[in-house]
Amino acid sequence: MGKSAGRDVMQTTVNLPDSLYQESQQLAASRGATVEQFIVEAVKIKREVQGNLGSRASGAYGDREVELPVIRSARPGTLDLRISIFVTYLPDVN
Repeated sequence: MGKSAGRDVMQTTVNLPDSLYQESQQLAASRGATVEQFIVEAVKIKREVQGNLGSRASGAYGDREVELPVIRSARPGTLDLRISIFVTYLPDVN
């Protein structure tokens, strides 16, 4: 472990697909940062997001996006969420 600008750092090599590295370069440049600074910030943000999600972050859905159904109410402001009613709005997954 070394020191850089008064902080502990570990020098490492990360293999990224060319397209991901090029995108990282572009995003870093658009923010006035180096690729290293951009990657460090991305890892910190990912860590914060997972910390906020608790143990669910590594659950069945991981960090995939899921589409939730929109359930319209005949009476806006009220919605009966009894399971028998809710299930009728869900798509059949057979």
